[in-house]
Amino acid sequence: VYLNGLVSDEDTLVRVKHRREKSNSLSSVANGAARRLRVRSTASSTTTEGDDASGSAGVDGVESEEEDDDGSCPSHESFVDLKDSVRECLEKEPSERNAEDLAVLLDFMQHMSSFASLPMSIKRQLCLKMVFAVVNDAGTVVMHHNEKLDA
Repeated sequence: VYLNGLVSDEDTLVRVKHRREKSNSLSSVANGAARRLRVRSTASSTTTEGDDASGSAGVDGVESEEEDDDGSCPSHESFVDLKDSVRECLEKEPSERNAEDLAVLLDFMQHMSSFASLPMSIKRQLCLKMVFAVVNDAGTVVMHHNEKLDA
């Protein structure tokens, strides 16, 4: 395995984390959630004289700026952070949402199978108009066909 100057013949743990910097990419939206990926090497690597892993994060893993204690993938904490971020965005009035809120909602919607077949433009319009509602009982009808939301 060769990754950013780290050379190792052993299995390497790579931790992938979202950065908090702004970007045009929806996938780079910061949601406070660290996502990890365990990479198992099936290819052999060779080292040349002078290549040394000393001074790096170590052969066991490559760490980014933030450190997580648990080894889950993704962690329970990251799921809770994502859920909290989405709820905060939905609790805002649709007119008060900013571009970052929209990106968080779009990113969350990408993981929902019921919206998978919709084009991005429709998903975006839904995110612009969605509201938060608490429903106590499963199967409760919250709106009927052609009903206008006036709340």
